[in-house]
Amino acid sequence: MKKFLRSASLMILALLLLALFPMAMAEEESGFIWALEDGSICITGYSGDVPADLVIPETMNVDGTDYSVAYINNAVFKDQTGITSVSLPGSLRHIRPEAFAGCTGLTQIIVPESVDYIGNRAFADSGLFSVSLWNRTGMDDGVFDGCNMDNMMISVHRGSDVHRYCDDRGLPICFHTYNQDGFAFEAVDDYNNVALIYYNGGETYVEVPEHIGDFRVVEIREGCFAGNSAITDVILPPSVEHIDDGAFAGCESLNHLLIPGNANMSGNQWTEDGEPYLAILGETFNPGFWIKTDHYSRTEECVQEYNEWVNEKCEEYDNAIENGDCSPDDVEYPNEIGLDYIVYESVDESLGITWEFAPVSASTAILHSGWISDIELVPEVLTIPEELYGYEIFQIWEGAFDGAFVNTPVTEIIIPDTIQDIGSHAFSDCYDLKKITLPEGLREIHHKTFCNCIALESIVLPESVGRLSSEVFAGCSSLKSVDLGNVHEIGFRAFCGCTALESVELPGELYDMDQEAFAMCENLSSVKLTGSLEELKMAVFAATGISEIDIPEGVRMLDHYAFGDCPNLEKVILPYTLNYDDLNWNAFSNSGSGVNTFDTESLDGEPVTVNAPEKFYVDFDCDAQNWVSDHGLPVYLNLYVEDGWVYSRGHDNSATLFGYVANVEDGWFDNSTRFITEEDRLALSGDVVLPTLLSGRRVTSIETYAFSGYNNVTAFTIPNTVRYIGTNAFDYCENLESVYMADSVEEIGESCFDNNPKLRTVKLPYMLEYLPNDSFAECIALESITIEAPMREIGECAFFNCSSLQEVNIPSNSQLEAIWDCAFEYCTSLTSLELPDSLGELGFRAFA
Repeated sequence: MKKFLRSASLMILALLLLALFPMAMAEEESGFIWALEDGSICITGYSGDVPADLVIPETMNVDGTDYSVAYINNAVFKDQTGITSVSLPGSLRHIRPEAFAGCTGLTQIIVPESVDYIGNRAFADSGLFSVSLWNRTGMDDGVFDGCNMDNMMISVHRGSDVHRYCDDRGLPICFHTYNQDGFAFEAVDDYNNVALIYYNGGETYVEVPEHIGDFRVVEIREGCFAGNSAITDVILPPSVEHIDDGAFAGCESLNHLLIPGNANMSGNQWTEDGEPYLAILGETFNPGFWIKTDHYSRTEECVQEYNEWVNEKCEEYDNAIENGDCSPDDVEYPNEIGLDYIVYESVDESLGITWEFAPVSASTAILHSGWISDIELVPEVLTIPEELYGYEIFQIWEGAFDGAFVNTPVTEIIIPDTIQDIGSHAFSDCYDLKKITLPEGLREIHHKTFCNCIALESIVLPESVGRLSSEVFAGCSSLKSVDLGNVHEIGFRAFCGCTALESVELPGELYDMDQEAFAMCENLSSVKLTGSLEELKMAVFAATGISEIDIPEGVRMLDHYAFGDCPNLEKVILPYTLNYDDLNWNAFSNSGSGVNTFDTESLDGEPVTVNAPEKFYVDFDCDAQNWVSDHGLPVYLNLYVEDGWVYSRGHDNSATLFGYVANVEDGWFDNSTRFITEEDRLALSGDVVLPTLLSGRRVTSIETYAFSGYNNVTAFTIPNTVRYIGTNAFDYCENLESVYMADSVEEIGESCFDNNPKLRTVKLPYMLEYLPNDSFAECIALESITIEAPMREIGECAFFNCSSLQEVNIPSNSQLEAIWDCAFEYCTSLTSLELPDSLGELGFRAFA
C-alpha cells in the first residue's frame, strides 16, 4: 500500500511539472538539443563540440512538420569560448539570460528584427565589439556586463526604445544607416521613419520620394545636399517634417526648392556681421533662388522675415547713396528669396474656368487664381466657388484675377460669404467688370484690389470691412456710387482718379484717411466728413469738384494741399478744434474762383500768390479765426440755430449765444447772407428765460450786442451756466423791466444794460467783482440796486443818469475799493448812501 501511494505521488508531481513547464521533452537534431515550447522550437543545448561559426537554423522538422526556432534558452552557449561568429534566424524571438555569456571569441553579432527580448547577462563577459540591434528589442539589465566598452559599438535605430535603453545606461551607440536609390539614410524611430543623411546620386533635378522601400522619409539632415554644385531643383515630399540647418548649404546652382508646409526648421540665423541668412541654405545662395511651399507654413514665415530684412537693407543703401554717404559701387545689395505656393487645379467644365487653390488646413484653402479654359462657356455673372474638393475657400490670393476679365463676357463677379480676405491686385485691371458683390464677413480689402476696373459703376462695402488699403479703387473712372459701410481706415489714394464719383458720405467711425484718398475725383462735389477724424492729410481731397466743405469738430490738423486745386471750392467751415500751427499754409492753395488770393509759399519754399475760397466760416474766438485773418481773407462766423437761438460752438462743449431769429430751421446759420433783422428782434417777446443747453452744449457766454434792441422783451433771466456777458449785450431794449443774472456770471461787458428806459429791477450776480463802465447808464426807471459784498469796483458812468435811483445797498462786509468817475452822476433821486470802510478811491464827479 505504501509503495502504491509513493508511485501515485510521483505521477502527480510529474503532471504538475508538465503543467508549469509546457516544454516537451528535449530531443536532438544536427547537434542542437531542443524542445517544443508554445508551438515553436526552443534551443536548450548542444551535443558535442560547438562549431566556431555557429548557425542556428530558422526551422526544424519534427515528425514531418517544420517548426520555427523562436527561443534560445538560459546559458545554452555559456562559456563556449571557441565560438567566433553566430548567425541568428529571422524567426528568433527570445535570447534568454546568459545564453552567450562568456563567449570570449565572439566579436560581433546581428540581432534580427524579430527578437523582442534579450535576457539578463545574455552576452555578458563576451568579446563583442560590434552589435546590431533593432527597434523593438526589449532587454533586461546587464545584457553586456563585463564587455569591453572602450572597443564596443552598438548599432541602433535613432529614437528607438533600444536607443533610449543604451542612452540610459551609458552604452556606446551608433545608428543604422542604409543606402538605396542614391540616398543614404538612417532610422529615427521604431516605425520605419528615416532621415536622409546624404544624397550621392547624380541627378540635377532631385525629387525625394516619400518612401524608400519600406522606409518613410521624415527628416533631411544637416549637410544632406550641402556642397552639391550640380543640383538645380529639389522637391521634398509631404512626409518631411523637419529640415536641419545647413541641409542645402553651398548648393550654388540650386534654383528651386519645394518644401511641404508641415516641415519645420530653425529659421533665420545671423552672421558675425549681424546679417541674417536662411539656416537651411547657409550664408550664400544662388541669386535666382526661390522656394515653393504652403501658405502659413514655417517656411513662408522664415522667407518673409528674411525678405523684410533685405528690403530694409536695400532702403538703407538707397538713402545712403542719395545722401552722398557712399556710391553704388561701395555697396552690395542683398538678394531676396523668391516665394511661391503649392497649388492644385479644379476644372469647372460647365463654366469654362479652371480654378487653382492652395489648402492651408484640413478644411480650408486659398483661391489662387481662375483662368478661362473655354471662353464660349464663361457666363456674364461669375460666382466665385465657396469650396473646391471639400476645402472651404476663405481667401482670394493676391493677383488672383489680375487682368483676367478683359474682352471677356464677365461683367459681374459675386464673391461668396466664405471669403474673409481679398488680396492685393486680386481684380485689378479687369476692364469688363461693372459690378462686384462683396460678402458679409469680409474683413479687409488690400492694395490695388480693384484698381483700374474702369467699367465698375458702384460698390457697397459690407459692415464687416474695417480697412481699405492703398489704391484699392484707384482709377475706377466709371465709379459713381460708394457705400463705405463701417470702414474706419481709408488708405493712400484709395479712390484717387475716380472721375465719375459725385458724392461721398464718410462713416461715423472713420478715424484715419490717408494722403490723396479722394484726389483727382474731378466730379466729386459733395463730401460729408465725420467728427471722428483728427487729421486731414496731404492732398486728401485735392483736385476735386468740391464746392463747399464743413470740417467737423475734432479735426485738429489740415496738411499740405488737403483741399488744394479745387476750383469750385468757395465755402469752407473751420472748427474751433483746429490748432493754428497745424493749419497748413497750403491747405487751400489754388482753390476757389480767384475772388480771393493770398501770399504763401510752395513746397519748395518759394513765395507764391494763389487763389483761395471766397468764404471762410470759423468758430468764434478760435485759432482758425486768427489763421484766416492772418492771411488777409474775409472771416465769417460759424453759427448755428436751435429753436430760434443763434449760437456758436466753443471749447469744452460750450456755446455762446448770439441772439434770436424767427422762422429759421435748426442747423447751420449762414450769416454772410442772413442777418438778424428787426423782425427777428420783435419776434422775441415777454419774459424770456435764456437756454442753458443748445445741441447738448452748455451756454456759457452771451456775445456782444446779442440782445440789443429786442424791444418786445419785458424780462431776461440769465441761467446759471453763463459766466460771461459781452458789451452792449442787452442795451436799448425799450420795454425791458427786469433782469435776473445767476450767480455763475463772473464778468459783464461795458454798456451791457445801458439805455433801457423801463428797467426797474436788476439782480446782480454775487461773484461779480467789477461793474464796468456805463453798465446801467441812462436806465432812468431803475429805482434800487444791491451791490454784493465781493464787488471791488464800480466803473465810470456805471449808473449815469439813473434819475429814479433812490436806494443803493452796500453791505457792511463789502470789499468795495473804488467808485470811478461819474459812476452815479445825475442820479438825482439818490439822497443818501453809506459808503464802506474798504473804499479807497472816489472818482471825479462820482456823485455829481
